[in-house]
Amino acid sequence: SDQSRVQAPARQQQGRQWRAAQKAHAGTGDWSEKIRTYHYPAERVTDHRTGLVVGNLPKVLGGDLEALVEAMAQHQWETRLQEWLQ
Repeated sequence: SDQSRVQAPARQQQGRQWRAAQKAHAGTGDWSEKIRTYHYPAERVTDHRTGLVVGNLPKVLGGDLEALVEAMAQHQWETRLQEWLQ
């Protein structure tokens, strides 16, 4: 139909924009994009996204993720706020 021919370019553009956003979000998988480091000799965990270092590795491995989750929530809030302010 005429309507679908008219809407096709807009749908294609939306598809390209969505794929570009997904690709940018996914990253490359390089070591430089690692999320966390578990340092067993020092019994600490470093979250590279937030910069948080937690000093009790056994507790974290046992499921105590509260500090990591709170730091990530704060980091996301600050990131979104900065994006909104720009």
